Amino acid sequence: METKKTRVEYLSYSTNQTIVLEEPAEVIFINTGAVGDRVVINNNLILSSTLATNSGVAQFPSTFTIKNNANEVDTTNYTIRFVGLTDPRLYVIVKYYQK
Repeated sequence: METKKTRVEYLSYSTNQTIVLEEPAEVIFINTGAVGDRVVINNNLILSSTLATNSGVAQFPSTFTIKNNANEVDTTNYTIRFVGLTDPRLYVIVKYYQK
């Protein structure tokens, strides 16, 4: 079995913006804001906060993972928008294959 070197980045966001990543192997979005805070990704995917999920009042998941196959190249730009704004916090964990 062939081994591949990887690199992981840990990012934090609290304002609306577009995230541009350079060919990630895996991307994990985690909404850690206040109970009523939501994050909308690419005008489609909605994440409730982990606090809302843990307290049982969440309407949506609090995390989302995109895992690409070894031969795939992800060129997606991710637009994030915060709704609620009590304590907006989105953590993004990005894994890259080393070349």
